[in-house]
Amino acid sequence: MDKKYIKGFLGRTILPMLLGIAIMSSIIYDYRSIESGTLTAISAVYEIALFIILDVLYHSKHKFLRSIVYIAMLAGALVVMSRLITYGYHGYGVPFNVWFYAVSDYVPYYLYALIFGGGFLFYSALYYFTQVRYRGLFTLLLVIFPFAIYAKRLDIMPNGYLAAILFLYLLVMVHNRQTAADSGIIVVPDKSYAASIIVFATAVVGILFLIPKPEIESVQEKDASVFNDLSLFDNEAPIQTDIDLSDISERDHGIYPTGRELFYVNTDEDIVYLKTQSFSYYEKNRWNYGKQRYEEADYVWTDPEEVIPGMSILNKLDILEAYCEQYGDEERLNIIDEFRQQYSISRLFVMTVSDLTFRYLSVPELTLSVDSKWYNMYLPDAQRANNYCNGEWEIRRNNIYGYEVGYESGLAARELAARLDMTSEEWDYIMGWYHDRIGEDGFSGELYRSANNDRSTAAELDNGEYDEYDDRIRELAEDITEGCTSDYEKAAALEAYFDNAGFTYDLSYVPDDDSIEYFIFESKTGICSDFATAMTLMARSVGLTARYCEGYIAFEKAPPADVDNRVSSEFSPVGSNWLTVRDSNAHAFVEIYLPACGWVVFEPTVSGFEQLMNIIPDDNGGGVLGFLGESGTYIFLVLAAAAVVLVLIFIRPICEAAFRIYISRADGGKTVRKLYARLVKRVSRKLDMDLSAYTVDQMCKLAEEHGMKIGVLGKVFEKTYYGGIEPSGEETSSAYEQYKAAYKTKLKPQTV
Repeated sequence: MDKKYIKGFLGRTILPMLLGIAIMSSIIYDYRSIESGTLTAISAVYEIALFIILDVLYHSKHKFLRSIVYIAMLAGALVVMSRLITYGYHGYGVPFNVWFYAVSDYVPYYLYALIFGGGFLFYSALYYFTQVRYRGLFTLLLVIFPFAIYAKRLDIMPNGYLAAILFLYLLVMVHNRQTAADSGIIVVPDKSYAASIIVFATAVVGILFLIPKPEIESVQEKDASVFNDLSLFDNEAPIQTDIDLSDISERDHGIYPTGRELFYVNTDEDIVYLKTQSFSYYEKNRWNYGKQRYEEADYVWTDPEEVIPGMSILNKLDILEAYCEQYGDEERLNIIDEFRQQYSISRLFVMTVSDLTFRYLSVPELTLSVDSKWYNMYLPDAQRANNYCNGEWEIRRNNIYGYEVGYESGLAARELAARLDMTSEEWDYIMGWYHDRIGEDGFSGELYRSANNDRSTAAELDNGEYDEYDDRIRELAEDITEGCTSDYEKAAALEAYFDNAGFTYDLSYVPDDDSIEYFIFESKTGICSDFATAMTLMARSVGLTARYCEGYIAFEKAPPADVDNRVSSEFSPVGSNWLTVRDSNAHAFVEIYLPACGWVVFEPTVSGFEQLMNIIPDDNGGGVLGFLGESGTYIFLVLAAAAVVLVLIFIRPICEAAFRIYISRADGGKTVRKLYARLVKRVSRKLDMDLSAYTVDQMCKLAEEHGMKIGVLGKVFEKTYYGGIEPSGEETSSAYEQYKAAYKTKLKPQTV
């Protein structure tokens, strides 16, 4: 390449390439902000190389050969993309279409496929519509693409990317429009020209940013997180526990539950609430993680290596029992004794469907106490082999396919809380009483510290200190709990309120107002996240320690034989009580911290919701979306890519056909003028010449030099355009036939 070509190439393509870099970088940032700089640099090099190749092909004299080369490049890009998607699916278990729309963990293969395969199609289209056929509308559609991704994921594009994309798009449109062959403008690319278009673009972007942005929240903002289930199927990516819910649960996955089986659980209970995450405070009509307000709090329920369970009920009862013995509370001593006799660690076996893997543990509220100490829920193999938990509590994990965990029954804890009939104030007094006797025979400081830490951590994070809601919610909660003498009575009264007050569970309902106040006082219709949010806020407003939780509810019986055929696991649990957990079982519920019992699950969603939420899959594994989640994803991508290629290849014949249909309805004079103008534009583009100043005679001679006869068309055009004489039907027909013959003539740029 000589210097003249390089200079001309950069002059034509530098702005479109910068626009492409900004667009691709914004997409990369949305999927992988940590590595966005490195990946943007790689994609920039890839774009520049592709632009150079496409430019060489476009200016090649061998039209057929360049088409073959491009198709071969496209096929290669699609093959690489398909292979990367296959690696990603087998390695991470997340279908590509789910990852593309969802806020799932990082799947590097999918991002590489998007950069190299999707980038090939994107950069090819960008080159075509800025270098071959200047089309502002189609370029605008390319610019809209990243905004569509952010919108589908309910995310917000950073202002830096927004400004850069708009700024560069304006520059491209102004520059390309002025330098187009048919613009009639002679551009002098000096400093004044550059300064003028930069000032123009800057002013437009600046004005746009000065316009106040309306605060409008999406309908899905508060409930989309309930369907964050498929983000659990990943086994490598690090977890971010210091991010606001607005960065995660507001984003929609772009899918609806399909009824597909995710995993199976084996337990001795008929209903199990499986928690994957919980949230700390309610602000701006959404739930947020605790890290924003409580910097030291390890609050988010994420990975087994990070979760610390609560203290065992038995250890809390040791403190209560000592108090009751001191003051002769025989009734509660009998309750404690009966509970100890019936107490046992429940076992939960979780096994995923054979073609899925998981990252997060999805389990009930766990408790663990070994020698009155807290321990991390995840136990290394060596510790487990040494029976570290003395047989009372353990977790066994089978790589990525299943795990076994011990937990205290939530139903048993609830029954105990109902019988103890205690308030949090009474429990605080008992804890203080126990603290004053530390050091005496039988009064353990370690036991007190564990129980106090359990209590104080819950009270710190789940007391509603930062919640934002209308005072009407507090007033309603006070009316509902009036006359209740214990924390359990208050919680049970709030739980029952929604069934008794005529609330409705409806997955398809779209409220006029997204606020929780509208749900409670106006519509009384919503989904589980609405009910759980309402009860959590109401409980906190009357002094209860409560938290909003998300995960799954398991209740559907599954035949053991069916499980054996669908799961991959080394576990052989005792018992046949298998429950199926589907993606449609994603659920939000409430946990309330009750004196001497710890966290207890409450279900505010109205009775019968299980039958409405559980979608039974059809034979193809969940309809169209289930199909696309498997091998159909690749077929869909191939068909989509083929459609794009066909549009690019046949866009000129399509546009020409549309033009001919358009002129067929016009009068004779207008038809001739349109035919002549379109032919001049085509010749200008093909010969890479500015023909705007050519007379009709000069144009006819130039066309004849290239084997194109347009004499009749030229004469009729002169007669119509300059003489104002309407052509006859025969003249119009002859001009049209000559136009069609001339349009088929192959032209080549003149060499200098």
